[in-house]
Amino acid sequence: TGGTNNGSKIKSQIRFVAQNKRRCLTGRGKSEIMKQWEPQIALFQPIAVSVSSQEDEHQSRQSYYLTAPETATYPETRFLCQFHDSDNNSNNTHVITTFSEYPFSYEYINWRKRNDKPMFIKDGPDVEIVDYSTLLFSCPIPPSFQTKNHRFYLNLIPIPSVVRGNNEGSLLTEQQVGPSEFSKLHRFNTTLHYGSAKGALLPPIANLGRLENLPICPPPKSEVREGAAEVTASVKNNRDPTIAPKQHRLVACTWSAATYNRRGKGGSVADTPARLKEWLAFHQMVGYDHIYVYDNTQPETNDTDEPNHHFPLRDITNLFSNDFVTWIRWPARVCNNNLIGGRWPGERSSQYA
Repeated sequence: TGGTNNGSKIKSQIRFVAQNKRRCLTGRGKSEIMKQWEPQIALFQPIAVSVSSQEDEHQSRQSYYLTAPETATYPETRFLCQFHDSDNNSNNTHVITTFSEYPFSYEYINWRKRNDKPMFIKDGPDVEIVDYSTLLFSCPIPPSFQTKNHRFYLNLIPIPSVVRGNNEGSLLTEQQVGPSEFSKLHRFNTTLHYGSAKGALLPPIANLGRLENLPICPPPKSEVREGAAEVTASVKNNRDPTIAPKQHRLVACTWSAATYNRRGKGGSVADTPARLKEWLAFHQMVGYDHIYVYDNTQPETNDTDEPNHHFPLRDITNLFSNDFVTWIRWPARVCNNNLIGGRWPGERSSQYA
């Protein structure tokens, strides 16, 4: 996909869609619980990073500083994206780092919907808007890795910073909100929080936590057959022999529960088994190869021995062949999506999970 990174044209990106963890019991007076969410909410807040290069007689080194957007090399980022050739980090001699990009500013959305209220309230309640349910960002692929015809790897390194909450302000710029609103904006004081006008020096990359060795497989090449107008993908000739062929071609999944409560006091729904049976039959009829059913039905008793539980949705999936349906127990806790005027308006129901 197309995009830009610091003014340079980037041919391809690795796009990430990350689910924000469910937030339960985050009403007022829940400061201890809210403290657990600080690192996660911080990932939705863009930070500005400046790059400083230093050279000595042996090599060139780069240092990274948290700073203000106006003086930053990368005014809105959150992750360091390290691309390399080997899953054995000690053997990597070709490592290139890019900076992640957001498709939009979550902080700007918060400002548009909630005026100058913070994205995070340290004593609760949680912010009620649903825009923090899914974290979207991308890692630009360096040009030298875009032409590789074999698997390479990515280290995803979150850049550490404190969450901007309560009355600490935002990093929105005049370009984002306009001169009139910018003059009234409560801005995050980078000099105060980072210790100097230059910013806060980040620790060495090697000392930062990460998701390591995420495999990146290039798409199959295309070729034009001589004497033919069609362009065909030469998948067979370019397939990585270490990757097993796909078991299914067209797959769907659903997260369901035999019963669930509607928002607030809207009552309960108990007809999921009948609707699931119809849904499975329809997708089988139109040609799906396989369906995965994640069953969020809560046990009727406190008995922890799963074989003693009755799962109505499993009764439905058992009506179909195992080659078509896979039933998976998914006992994740589901919060009630309370009404906005309630005590815990920020809790999310299963529709956002």
